[in-house]
Amino acid sequence: MAPLFQQPFMSGGFPSMNRAVGGWDVDDDFTSYADTTAFDAEYPTDDTGEMRGNPTSDLIDFDVDGSITGNQNVIYNDLLGTTIDDTAFVLRQVIKWDTITTPTSPYSMAMHIGIGDVNTNSATSQDFLGTTYWGQSATKSIYSKAVDGGGLYTTEGCQVFGTSWTTNSRYNEVIRTSATQLTNELFTDAYSTSEEKETQTIASTIQSLRYWKVTNFDNALSGQYTGQILASLQFADGVTVAP
Repeated sequence: MAPLFQQPFMSGGFPSMNRAVGGWDVDDDFTSYADTTAFDAEYPTDDTGEMRGNPTSDLIDFDVDGSITGNQNVIYNDLLGTTIDDTAFVLRQVIKWDTITTPTSPYSMAMHIGIGDVNTNSATSQDFLGTTYWGQSATKSIYSKAVDGGGLYTTEGCQVFGTSWTTNSRYNEVIRTSATQLTNELFTDAYSTSEEKETQTIASTIQSLRYWKVTNFDNALSGQYTGQILASLQFADGVTVAP
């Protein structure tokens, strides 16, 4: 499948974000983008009203409203300009929740944040490793998610956290420790105080991952999720311990 967007590259073949800082292959604090044009070049979005980089606050804002027509949007980054290691990586991502208004059953809304093999939204069949925030009526759950060639609109490949999903900032570290093992850990602060860690067995055929993304799914008449992706996005390829 052809990419939905084209990503600009430097002459060396890499995205122009902050790179190779302290052993990280990607260490982007979102401060280097002078305007929305620059931010959009590194983090393309298919709906600027739902998800978009904000060069004033140095954040990625999202405001996702329920839609029975199935709003499924995406903002993404081509981390290395090529596929990442199929057996080892470390991803750190921070999400701040301001509003969590879940839709009424049988409808649901979900947000997925992690790395996929395509840069398209949650409806696309894809390989994906990351974290899902899912809500329906009074139920609000966080999942470690590993999908091997499917859409992200079900709980397929999900391992639930016991930690409650509440309006706060949550630091998330996702580590592929082997072809068939993933750890997914939630922290209350900058990766020193762990809330919960899940170890998940995954399919070795989850391969050719490339695009860090935030993408939503909903089939709801109501509901709203708002918040921000905070600095910084960090990624290290081919390792199983944070640099």
